[in-house]
This record gives sequence, structure tokens and C-alpha cells, in this order.
Amino acid sequence: MKVFGIVVLFLVLLNCSTHKEDKGVDTDRVGTIMQPKSDSGPISDIDYFNIQSYLTLDSIIRDDLTIVDEDCAILVYPTEEQLDRMEKKYGSDDFYIIADDASYYQGMAIGLLDSLKVKTISAKKPFTRFVGTTKKYTIHIRKEGFPEWNLFLFKKDKEPVVIGTVGLNAEVIKGYFRNGR
Repeated sequence: MKVFGIVVLFLVLLNCSTHKEDKGVDTDRVGTIMQPKSDSGPISDIDYFNIQSYLTLDSIIRDDLTIVDEDCAILVYPTEEQLDRMEKKYGSDDFYIIADDASYYQGMAIGLLDSLKVKTISAKKPFTRFVGTTKKYTIHIRKEGFPEWNLFLFKKDKEPVVIGTVGLNAEVIKGYFRNGR
């Protein structure tokens, strides 16, 4: 009986020590948690430039979450695993062309952001929570089938946006970061 009690106590302590967030619902200083409108549907129907496509209510382990509570740009690069999958999917020649083009446009975006004094953060974790003035947005940046290279802009008093790096210009960035909504 003592062994059973010790096992139960161990399981209770183990369960208490796991750090998970409850479906993105917590009680911090921000009032509204933005939720996905519905299941995204098939990947072919997803709008990769709509923040709604990235919102998630999944339970998130804290180690997989980056919290962003300042105006900035979030740069997303593929993981080693994503790069390996892409190389297998497209073959070496096409993969290197895709990777080279994406790196070029990402680099151009970084140059623009730096010239406009916009802080940049490289996303290292699969989930990012943008904490705004009145709302927060938890997004999954590594969803299967989503772009491996990506750029999000965040201003605390606005909804975050997903921006394409091809053809990105200073006016688009300035327009987003201007005061007001």
C-alpha cells in the first residue's frame, strides 16, 4: 500500500511540474485572446498572408513559446528538419534555387527593417504570442504546409500582419508602424 501511495504522489508531483499553458487562455494583463474563426480547412484554401491562418488554441509547452510584447518584426527561417524535407520534396537543384531566392528576399527585408530602425527578432520556437495593448495573438509559425521563410510585423496597438518579402518596400513597413490603428 505504501508503494501505491508513493507512486500516486510521484505522479501528482510530476503532473504539477509540467509547464503547459491552457489552450492559450491565461489571466495576464491583456483582456481579449484572439481565436481562430474556424478550422483552417485544406491547406490549398489557406491564406498565408492572413494572421487568422496562423492563430492557434493548442496547448503550448512554455519552452516552445516566444512572447513578444514590443513593436518589432519577427523573421521566420526554416528549421533543419524543414530544410531536409524541402530538399527531398524538390530535389537538390530546385531546393537550392528556392533557398537562395528566399534568403535573398529575407536579407533585403532585414536591410529595409534595419534602415527604418525596426527591431527584428528571429523566431526560434514554433509558437509566438504577440501581447498587445488590449489583445493577444498566439500563432503557430511552423504549421505543416506553411511558408518556411516568413515575416510578421507587430505593433502593440494593432493586429499583427504577415508580410511577403518579395517586393517589400519601405512604405509598406512605415505604413504599418505609423501611430494609430
